[in-house]
Amino acid sequence: MPVVKLIDLFKFSPDGIQVKDYEPGEHDLDGRALEVAESLGIIDDSEARAAAAAAKKAEEDAAAAAAAKKAEEDAAAAAAAKKAEEDAAAAAAAKKAEEDAAAAAAAKKAEEEAAAATAKKAEEDAAAPKGEKAGKK
Repeated sequence: MPVVKLIDLFKFSPDGIQVKDYEPGEHDLDGRALEVAESLGIIDDSEARAAAAAAKKAEEDAAAAAAAKKAEEDAAAAAAAKKAEEDAAAAAAAKKAEEDAAAAAAAKKAEEEAAAATAKKAEEDAAAPKGEKAGKK
């Protein structure tokens, strides 16, 4: 039998003959007596409402905490993605710089070879008798 708190005098006849009086306060009611008291609206359910409100608040707080945690995780994932993107861009820039340096070195070598060939040709032209060009017989 559940213990309920009555807020008003409750008269109930369990057998239709004898009438029992329940003064305001806590009483053990069951079955039909409980149904009748509930239908009359004389049961103090403020504690039950308070418990339901507390449960709802706890549920809302848990949902807010879960949403905050999700937002933190999303922010961390976005930061990690941005970092990975920046790292990839830095690696690409380093590779490009390396390729540019290799191309510059190759261009310098080609320029040096061209200068050496020009100097060699000039030497050959200077060493050849007048009227003959180097490389011609």
